[in-house]
Amino acid sequence: MSLHELDPSALSEPQRTVLRAIGWWYNGVQVSWNNTAYRLGETIPLDIENLVRIRLGNVEGLELDAWEDTYRPAYEWLYTDGWLQPVMLFRKRINWAPSRAARQFLDDDLSVDDPWAKYVPDAYDYSGGLVGDLNEGMKHRCGVELVRSAFPAKRFSGFEMYPGDGSEPQLDIHAVRQGTAWGIEILCDHNNRDAYRRKYQQAAQTNRCIYYVFQNRRLANECLNLWTEADDVQCDIVNYPLNPEQRSMQDAYEYVRRSVESADRPTPGIHQINTILRLYDQLLDDGE
Repeated sequence: MSLHELDPSALSEPQRTVLRAIGWWYNGVQVSWNNTAYRLGETIPLDIENLVRIRLGNVEGLELDAWEDTYRPAYEWLYTDGWLQPVMLFRKRINWAPSRAARQFLDDDLSVDDPWAKYVPDAYDYSGGLVGDLNEGMKHRCGVELVRSAFPAKRFSGFEMYPGDGSEPQLDIHAVRQGTAWGIEILCDHNNRDAYRRKYQQAAQTNRCIYYVFQNRRLANECLNLWTEADDVQCDIVNYPLNPEQRSMQDAYEYVRRSVESADRPTPGIHQINTILRLYDQLLDDGE
């Protein structure tokens, strides 16, 4: 079944319960299982069974022991029918990332009256639904939450998540570091390469230093190639273009740094780079 054919009115109440458990994780709500705290962008994701069991134990009227007979079949139906999709988060594959149709359902369904609504992070002016852009998936949301968790250690503060009113494209996060305004953008892999070019052009016009967090090293090198080669983009990175598979992230980081510091290489739309996994490892190191 294709996504545009998915009908929210056909969802059973157990299926809705599974989606709601996922929705609160997507919104950055911290949950606890076996005396360990879990949160999107900070920890390895929970298994879907445990995530749903937490929901069952925290909402009045739901049966904690009903996973096997009621909620496992509901989850399996959601996955088979296309409401949920596989994705890799922090080296772990999960099979419960919400599809675009599921995100739309949750945006319409989740409300401030839900018991978990009060646990949405204070970084968001929460008034219901899903936080963030519905066109961005779980990996992108993970990157945004990761920045919120990891960047204070990099001397960033004053975070404004998803700035603007949604009427026009914006960077994912505004922040300040040592008195300088920064824009932070999470870039995940997709087929629309022209969108990356437009994103750089937009960033170059913001009068902010720009920090990109890429999905992976390959995408980082592809974007640096694309931006350096494009005639209508003001970007001149040292030693680019190149074979994306032949440069480490440390090399790419160093080439960007040298370019930014050079008066002969204009780079108004980029000032620093990282990847989601590399930033996560840095967050773990900072926590030790």
